This record gives sequence, C-alpha cells and structure tokens, in this order.
Amino acid sequence: MKVKVFVSKIDHWLLMLILACVVLCTLAAAKLLGTELTLHNSLFASIILFLGVVFPLWLLGSTRYYINQQKNKLIITSGPFKWRIDIESITSIKETRNPISSPALSLDRLMINYGKHQQIIISPKLKHEFLVALAKD
Repeated sequence: MKVKVFVSKIDHWLLMLILACVVLCTLAAAKLLGTELTLHNSLFASIILFLGVVFPLWLLGSTRYYINQQKNKLIITSGPFKWRIDIESITSIKETRNPISSPALSLDRLMINYGKHQQIIISPKLKHEFLVALAKD
C-alpha cells in the first residue's frame, strides 16, 4: 500500500501561542494543586492540564495529511479528529488565508471543496508536493 504523509506547516506565532498556553496552564495547575489538595482542586487541575496542555500538544503533534493512492483517499488527522475524503470527490482546491478553525496549523492554507458543498482547510508544509501527489491519483 502506497501512502504519502504530509505534516502541517506550523506558523511560528501559533507555536509560541501554544507553548505559552502549555506553560501557563501547567503553572496554574501546579499552583492549584499546591494550595490545598482536594478532590475539587485535583479535578479542576486535571481539566486545566488536559485542555491547556495535552489537547494543544496532541493537535500540534498529530496534524497530518495522508494520501492513500491505493484506496484513492485523502485522510486528514488532527488530535482526536479524522476526515476521510474520496479523492475523486474533490471538485476544487485553492489557496487561502482564511483563519477559520480547521486541521491546519498555519495561515498558508489550501481550501479543498469536495462532495456536495463540503469543504475543509489544510496547511501542508510541502504544499506543492502535496498537490502533485494528490494529482497522481
């Protein structure tokens, strides 16, 4: 099976924002746990750590775009989210800087229109190579 994997481009400002969030949430959870160790504080610190540390790092480390040439699929993963798109259902691809929430870690993006009025925005680091690999299917 031939699968090509493309990582998301990551804007420096977004990386710095995520790392600042991770540091601040880690400090907040540590301070909360350092005050009084109660079930309430432990639960709240766990939520802070998951939402402010684990989830952003998970998105940062797992945002990928897979082109499965054998199955003719584009598979997009980002944290717990996964999209499977039939490559033949893609109707257009255009460059965009739309900041809408999407599985893209950069504003240097591609908007993929597919199916009936569906779209997704991605940001492969190697945009040209991604488009070439997609066109081979």
